[in-house]
Amino acid sequence: MNPKYEENVLSGEPSIKLAIRPFFSIIIPCYNSKPDRIEVLLESIFKQSYDVPLEVILVDDCSPDTSYFDTVKKYAEKMCIRQIKTDPDSVHCPGNTREAGANIAVGQWITFSDHDDEFVVGGLKKVADAILKNKEKYSAWANFNEVDPITKKVHREMIHTANWMHAKFYNLDNFWKARNIHFKKDLITHEDIYVSTYTRFCLQELNNKGPLYINETTYLWKAWSDTVSRTKYNDRNFLEKFFSDYIASTARVCMDVYNDPAFLNKERCINGCIDSYLFMYFYIQGFKFQRPEDYIQDNVKLASYYLKEILDTCNITKEYIIEKVSKYNAKWYNKVREAAIVGVGEFMESDTLREFMEY
Repeated sequence: MNPKYEENVLSGEPSIKLAIRPFFSIIIPCYNSKPDRIEVLLESIFKQSYDVPLEVILVDDCSPDTSYFDTVKKYAEKMCIRQIKTDPDSVHCPGNTREAGANIAVGQWITFSDHDDEFVVGGLKKVADAILKNKEKYSAWANFNEVDPITKKVHREMIHTANWMHAKFYNLDNFWKARNIHFKKDLITHEDIYVSTYTRFCLQELNNKGPLYINETTYLWKAWSDTVSRTKYNDRNFLEKFFSDYIASTARVCMDVYNDPAFLNKERCINGCIDSYLFMYFYIQGFKFQRPEDYIQDNVKLASYYLKEILDTCNITKEYIIEKVSKYNAKWYNKVREAAIVGVGEFMESDTLREFMEY
């Protein structure tokens, strides 16, 4: 092990110096990480470190409990691991933690993992091979599964998903740095949706097609009941509780891109705004269906506020949105509805889209 790493574990120094530039930098935000869970993750990375040169960047978000450091030390003796700590004065959230890791990454490609998940063994090699074979310069997305953390039984197969950070890979030089991509500092949640939304616009502007899609399952997203996104907040789900963050990570990005002269395709931005609003509509229908007398009515006001902003920013009308959605013979409507069910569960609409737009 590198003596400097042993001397100051949070210095960002590599535990083992690599002779060549790593192909992947795997960035892992950590807060009070459980030793047994992070050991499974690190073991899954170690098993494929022989196939692909990689570095692991663990970013501790000022954890009161750092007992997981002892587990990390075992793996730091076997593969290249770098550890840093977030600024104690910063907002403590996954976005700022991931940002700190991306800022020190040196791999050709960066990817992000949660500290309690797992990579599919051999998955990173398949991604690297596909990138090289297709001469991909910007971004590659693979599949992942949501699984039971104990039995590994698959709850959902996440095939070609647009959101979430899981199983997404970004070229550090040609894309992440070249497009000046950052996590939004004031987002406590949905920071991954913000980046996914923004990067989709960037990719479409660069190559008019999006990322390289790799039809391989490379990541296991574990359905731990105690994680932020699966915790109940007075019986409300994560999405209803943090609905304002969701809007800021989607509709707000679309409007910012619309106003950015670097993005030339304004029609694409308008479609993104409408798509975001459709999700708002369906999510709130889900909230109302589950708790008809006790849903958070302020979320309806937020959606109404952002609809007005969308109309003003993009210089469109409510009727334009209705016509645009109708033009696709319900395919757009149904596709977004099916995606919304993943977030809120099955529901029946209590308002039509036209009625909802009048709130």
